[in-house]
Amino acid sequence: MQQNEQQVHRDFSPTPILRCNGMWPGPTIVASRSQPIKVHRAAAGTFIVRMGKRLFFFGFK
Repeated sequence: MQQNEQQVHRDFSPTPILRCNGMWPGPTIVASRSQPIKVHRAAAGTFIVRMGKRLFFFGFK
């Protein structure tokens, strides 16, 4: 992951973002407000998302 700045709207100044292999936006994680999630970086380009008892694995090339 690389940190950059991106102007997401013409009326706002650039904001810090995280890019995954130069791509933005990255994968979308959908969660409800009452359900906490944890995102772990397992290895270069691999992420584990824990939502309750469920695990999701994301890999980037």
